[in-house]
Amino acid sequence: MTDSKISVVDGRWQMAESQQLAISADIRAAISEYGAAILHKIGHGGKN
Repeated sequence: MTDSKISVVDGRWQMAESQQLAISADIRAAISEYGAAILHKIGHGGKN
């Protein structure tokens, strides 16, 4: 009984982890785009 409960918890944890990885990948893409825009402005001497 305890083994089956653990496997269910593991399955949920793995699902949650894969969702976290997908979310963090989206966040990383957004941050890199934002960072590229800032570097582009700095490179052109724009302060605002």
